[in-house]
Amino acid sequence: KLASGSGSGGSGQAGPSQRPSEAPEEGRLLSWLVREELSCQIQLKLLRQGRSLSASAVEDTERNVESPLSEETLQMQERRRAGNRLAARRCRAKRRLEFSQLTEQIRHSELELLRLRRCLDSARQEFAELLGDFPSPSCLLSFLTRRLEQADPLDPWLSRLLLNVRQILETASSTSFATDCRHLNQDSKSQLDPS
Repeated sequence: KLASGSGSGGSGQAGPSQRPSEAPEEGRLLSWLVREELSCQIQLKLLRQGRSLSASAVEDTERNVESPLSEETLQMQERRRAGNRLAARRCRAKRRLEFSQLTEQIRHSELELLRLRRCLDSARQEFAELLGDFPSPSCLLSFLTRRLEQADPLDPWLSRLLLNVRQILETASSTSFATDCRHLNQDSKSQLDPS
């Protein structure tokens, strides 16, 4: 059907062979041919089903396909695209900023964790050294009580530890572990007070 250019169609319906004057210039020939072929395929399918497509419906379809967008619509589309590009740029910048902030927080947290691990290791080592200096558990507990009383009273972990140490000290003093540690208490006070 597309190859015939005689203009005599015989079917009475609008088609490419009936309008040779509407054929576009050479640059748009391919898209025009594709549209015309699609139109012919639709008409053929409808004819096989026993229905027919009116000529006005075909012309309306072609008019909708061929009508260019208005200048206002094109400007609106361009503004929308520009707005979308700007929003995407802002979104990417925000994502980069959040990522860099989280990376910085992780780095600070890792450094703080490393510092706390070193403090814990040194405290464990100091505790092991001090543990060897005490002959009995009650002397050790009294020393720990004094050290904890000198620490920050607002620290909840230290407060719980002090309470546990006092309970252990009371239990130890009520048993046979209690010994006279006055000489150790005086030695430890002199170690704690550098002045």
